[in-house]
Amino acid sequence: MRFVTVLALGLLTIAGVSIGLAQQRTDCRTHVPAVGPVLDARGLPFIRNFDPCSNRLTMTDNALNATGGPYISKAEAEQRAVGSATPTKLRSYFGDYAHIHALFGITTGSTEIYPEREVWLVVVQAADQGPRPSLKPAVQQWQRRWYYQVLDATRGRLFEEGGNGQDDPDWPAVLPAD
Repeated sequence: MRFVTVLALGLLTIAGVSIGLAQQRTDCRTHVPAVGPVLDARGLPFIRNFDPCSNRLTMTDNALNATGGPYISKAEAEQRAVGSATPTKLRSYFGDYAHIHALFGITTGSTEIYPEREVWLVVVQAADQGPRPSLKPAVQQWQRRWYYQVLDATRGRLFEEGGNGQDDPDWPAVLPAD
C-alpha cells in the first residue's frame, strides 16, 4: 500500500510539473501565452527583451534610434579615435550602424543600437598603437598596424573598436586603399 501511495504522489508531482511547463509556453501564432495568465516579462532581467517566437533578443526600450542630427563633426570623431596615437593614415566614413557592420562582415547587431543609428567609422593606421587583441596568455600577440572605432555620430560615444588580425594587410581590405 505504501508503494502505491508513493507512486501515486510521484505521478501527481510529474503531472503538476508538466502543467506548470505548459503554462509557460507561448503560442507564437497569436504571440500570447497559450495556457495560463499573461506575465509581464519586462521585470525579468535575463529575458527582458527576448522574443520566444523568433528565439532572438529584441531591441531594448531605450535603444538608440536614428536622430537626423545634429552630429559631432568629422574632426571631433577623428580626434576621439586617434587619442594619443601618431597616425600615418587616417580616414573617416559617415554612415549607419548596419552599413558599417555589413562593411566589416559583422553579422551580429546590438539590442541597444538600431541599425539606422548614424555613426562615424574612423580608421587609423598607426603602428602598434591601437586597441590590443583580447587573447589567452599562451597565444602570441601580434603587432597592431591599424585599428578602427565606431562612434555614435550624435553624442560621440564609442560603440565598437577593433583592428587588424595577425595576417591582415596594412589597411582594411574592405576600404579604399587610396
